[in-house]
Amino acid sequence: LIDDPKNFISYFYLGSLYHDRNDFKNAIINFRKSVKLNPNYFISWFKLGTAFNNFKKPFDAINAYEKALEISPNHADAYYNRGDYKKELGDYKGAVADFTKVTEINPNDGDAFYKRGYVKLSKLKDYYGAVGDYTKAIEINPNDGGSYRNRGIAKNQIGDMKGACEDWRKAASLGESDT
Repeated sequence: LIDDPKNFISYFYLGSLYHDRNDFKNAIINFRKSVKLNPNYFISWFKLGTAFNNFKKPFDAINAYEKALEISPNHADAYYNRGDYKKELGDYKGAVADFTKVTEINPNDGDAFYKRGYVKLSKLKDYYGAVGDYTKAIEINPNDGGSYRNRGIAKNQIGDMKGACEDWRKAASLGESDT
């Protein structure tokens, strides 16, 4: 595969092969070689971030996504993944900012509204904001029982017991068992 050691694409493909085989250590080695040879190749930075996360190195994953976003500042998946890792590391405001960017780039990304709502509900205690995000997630995906369940929790926190019960009933009718 690598007949020219200066060919960043060859290292990218080799890294992808290792990544697909869950050999994240060798994937990281090859993606690093790719970005060293061509630091402007977005997809190598993006895949490097994914490999770092799978190798349980979320700080390195965030740094790789930041480099990817310098190259392609409107790549929703890079913001989405970085938001997930920020959430895991306790940077809740940073996670909300990244999920917000995803919704600006792709206003029909119900998962981003769901994740932003989750952070607002469970971490930031922004119950009104969570209701708004889950409402938008439901508009995009009206069969998402988890959004109804969580919106019910947020409504309960703000004293809207009737609305909470309606959401929990809807969540149960959609098969959500944690209501």
